[in-house]
Amino acid sequence: MLVDFSDLQTVETELLADHPWVSRALGDVPWCLEMAPVTSPSPQLSPMPPKHRLLFDDQQICWPLVGRGDGLPLDDSSVPLVLIRHAWQRQKSSITMAECVRILKPGGWWISVSANPWHPKIWRLAGKHAFDLPSWPHLIWSHQNAALQIQAPRLAVWSRRRHRFSPLLVVVGRKVSEVARIQTRSSSGPRFRRTPGVVAHCEAA
Repeated sequence: MLVDFSDLQTVETELLADHPWVSRALGDVPWCLEMAPVTSPSPQLSPMPPKHRLLFDDQQICWPLVGRGDGLPLDDSSVPLVLIRHAWQRQKSSITMAECVRILKPGGWWISVSANPWHPKIWRLAGKHAFDLPSWPHLIWSHQNAALQIQAPRLAVWSRRRHRFSPLLVVVGRKVSEVARIQTRSSSGPRFRRTPGVVAHCEAA
């Protein structure tokens, strides 16, 4: 069963409102999709773009539709921002990383919130289930995806925050654009790579 982190709503609101990359992402999109457990109230962020919610339990998505978390009924590259909250409770959630990245638009934003298993308040809320929560290194590792670029905070911001023992962990990323960057190269002709093999000799008829 998923842990109820509804008591963290106030802390979550304050943390996200104060996060520079979250503010930038929310101000950059026309609407967003929030995915959260059924027991988790939404953080009260302002300004907030129009928001659509998908709620899940430990089995499946259960509101406003019933379905599998690894087969979201959304088109590829259709969502400008995904806000996913408290889904990474190991082997407890029906939501998959690959499916969330699939629905995200190229250049779209990703905000992921998870409870910090090393924080005493989380232990009081989750008890032994705190072992199911990813620590910061594991959370970062789980977000390593070829299509997702993690946005690192500025050094000054990181210096102020790194020793602050927060009950919540936040990862912000952005899906890479599908448009390839073209770099001009000056060349007098084709360049061939040396390869071993037999040289073929051909004569025209």
